[in-house]
Amino acid sequence: MWEKRLNDAGFEMVRWWHYFSPSAMRVLEWGHYFGLPSLIAHVLTRKWLLAPTRWNLRFTERFVRKYASVEPVDDGTFTFYIARKRP
Repeated sequence: MWEKRLNDAGFEMVRWWHYFSPSAMRVLEWGHYFGLPSLIAHVLTRKWLLAPTRWNLRFTERFVRKYASVEPVDDGTFTFYIARKRP
């Protein structure tokens, strides 16, 4: 479907791959709920992070790191396309 759309718009598909595993997607969705304290802090202080330091984000980084991947995923929930404009 996307290859046809790109062709119709004057592009050629160079490469594509799926990324962001289903488990990573679930973590992202749950992250919206876990972000509620940041929203409350933002409403009160106009700052998203009260302490923008590495130690303050250590727990979050440790938790999400195992879901982050730069490798393509067969059952990925998103797709990345590289296209080139035809001359």
